Amino acid sequence: MPVQIFNKSYTDIFGNSLGYYRMNAGDKVKLALTLHTTIRFTSLTNPLFLDWTTNTITSASQSWIEEGFRAGDTVTIIIYDVNGILFNTFTATITYVDGSICTLSNADYWYDNTAQQFVTISVTSRRRATLEVLLNHVLNSTAGMPFSLIDGESTRIKFDGTDTLAPAGIINGVEIINKSGQYLTSSKLTRQTDYSANESSFLLELEFIQSGIRNSGWFFTAECLKAYVKLEWASLAGEPFAKSVSLLNEAGDTGYFDQPFNTGVVDATLVQGVNTLDWSLPTTFEVIIDSTSSDYGFGAAYDSVNVDYYKNRPYSQTDISMVLGSTIPTIATAYTSETNEFGANYTLELNSITTVGTVNTLNITFTPNASFTTFFDGLEDGDRLFKLWVKFGNLNLLVFNDQLSKSPPVGGPLIPVQNIFIDHSDNSMESVDSALTYEANTEDDLAFCGKFLLENGATYDSMEYRIVAYNPTTLESFDLNTCFFNISTIPFVGGQYIINQSNTVQNTLPTTSAKRIATLKLEPTIDTLTEYGIKVYFPFLLRWEYWLQQLNADADFYPNEQTKNWFNFNNLGDWELRLNIELVKDGLAYIFEDTVLDKDYDSEPLIVQNIELYIDATNTNVGIVTEGQLMRVIATHSLISGEVWDDAVTWGMITVEPTESNPRFISSTVIDYDNNPSNPLIPLVGETKCKLTFPTPTLAKMECFFNPDLINLSNGVKFTTKIKGCSLESPMFKITTTDLDKLTTDDDNKIIA
Repeated sequence: MPVQIFNKSYTDIFGNSLGYYRMNAGDKVKLALTLHTTIRFTSLTNPLFLDWTTNTITSASQSWIEEGFRAGDTVTIIIYDVNGILFNTFTATITYVDGSICTLSNADYWYDNTAQQFVTISVTSRRRATLEVLLNHVLNSTAGMPFSLIDGESTRIKFDGTDTLAPAGIINGVEIINKSGQYLTSSKLTRQTDYSANESSFLLELEFIQSGIRNSGWFFTAECLKAYVKLEWASLAGEPFAKSVSLLNEAGDTGYFDQPFNTGVVDATLVQGVNTLDWSLPTTFEVIIDSTSSDYGFGAAYDSVNVDYYKNRPYSQTDISMVLGSTIPTIATAYTSETNEFGANYTLELNSITTVGTVNTLNITFTPNASFTTFFDGLEDGDRLFKLWVKFGNLNLLVFNDQLSKSPPVGGPLIPVQNIFIDHSDNSMESVDSALTYEANTEDDLAFCGKFLLENGATYDSMEYRIVAYNPTTLESFDLNTCFFNISTIPFVGGQYIINQSNTVQNTLPTTSAKRIATLKLEPTIDTLTEYGIKVYFPFLLRWEYWLQQLNADADFYPNEQTKNWFNFNNLGDWELRLNIELVKDGLAYIFEDTVLDKDYDSEPLIVQNIELYIDATNTNVGIVTEGQLMRVIATHSLISGEVWDDAVTWGMITVEPTESNPRFISSTVIDYDNNPSNPLIPLVGETKCKLTFPTPTLAKMECFFNPDLINLSNGVKFTTKIKGCSLESPMFKITTTDLDKLTTDDDNKIIA
């Protein structure tokens, strides 16, 4: 008979054992299989016939060779009568064997088919000699195969000497050929008490990590991964043929990160994740998770995109990925990841965990070793993807899933030749003015324009633009918006980098807006004899989407203000919004910083505003959205300060969006309509922009069409109106204590209708 899997269990890190495979990506699992093995035929299922003249037994349907019988084996023949009572037993030696016949040294007694007796023939002089185990993860929907979804390799573990293993003896498995197919961590085979006289029993233990780390696509819809184990037991050592094969190929209940297995219940929510991890320095951070579960752990892995590094290699994926499978941490204990071929690894250490109600705050330190830093220094940009998860209950929550970064030491300030923020009214990528700090309103689109000088012949690495929330008291910060340019790969000609880089950072504005693309370009107008100029242009929105999570926000903002409503980030405690421009030269960071004040919507009380909706065909003011009718939106703004509008500089826009959701559409008095067929706000006939008029010196009116059939009305819609610029007699500038002009936004307003 073939090798039988007599019993199985899957055990997780918490000690829970199940008879089926239930784990999440990155989880360590111990699979225990009880194996029963013998080399045996029975006439009950395979009629056997004796040729008395030659002592040759013919097998009717099964192969002697495939079962494992070999010449020279001692066999025991047991004959039973029709009632199953022992009739006779004798031993013999196999003198010849092939697929269908087996010749014995003697056949003194034999069973009689006519008397309905039956017989068993078992090898009693030895056991099977070599076990090879093929381990893989395959999709539930497939029949299963030993070839890895990661790189096509077959993770193969060999156990030699099983025929001479004494009771309670242990053989540690040896991985052979390329090991990169799976995340195997250990394997061993233990001989147990024999199940019966001729039937040996072994305990096979495999420890591995659920390989979903590498691909979320293996868990789409109802799909997930199952464990596939193929057992190939050679009868004699070194035999490559006629192996006895058994399979474990049962459906699993497994999940990707942030999934509660394939069929589980969500019992944990990520409140705060990790903003950045440094590949050269220790990073200490806090993770906040809301869960009623008391079972928790953490894990991490490097996710290379270089196929030459992670595919078809002699190293296990555990080493290649420097994985730390899900682990139950003890406070103040450093847990070391697997080590790659270059000696690189890291540690994770839980410094503390605080639980208030169901909210759990974990303080964790990530520490790379020196070889880890060297290894990541040598990688290409984009190939430093790292995953770090915290396990609570049914979920492995990804708290970091991004490129590792390296913070260069600060070399000094980055001093601009010119720097200024420009608002929506300046629809260009150019400016010659300078001013520090800026005040704007939530939902404004802005851009920073700055000009700097680089040294001729100097080596530069990169330039990065950031909008950050910064606490000058605690020095904590987290990124809100970033844009990175790699300078080191740009052609270097005549001592200068030929810089002409761009990156789309804002897709929600019309295509006619200049504030969609961040750029880094040469600026020859400021060149000197020893330096050459560059121009930085970085557009961004002062976002207000309080329904979208900002998971990297500091714990100060938990639980209700940890969103993308940027107004909160400079209106809580000591927090403020900062622009950060960082130029890396010779491994040192040179930094320019400026501050942005995000004011709320209705920051000017001396304007009375109103939004009206008209059915255009009848010029009827209905005040509500009317489906199937082209409508006009009219927004009026009345000054009650005694001043009048300066129509030369005043500008504004009307916006509409599905209630508290994207997309948000605009009709601007500054930028042309871009003919977007999805935009329900359309200029009036003959106009290219939102129409702005001044019926009286104190009244400004904006008008555009609104097509309600082009927007989702299921939850209502939200209109806003914004007007900016200056009224006559109203100051345009404030003078700061440093005598630098500080731009303001007098006479601005937004209204929700």
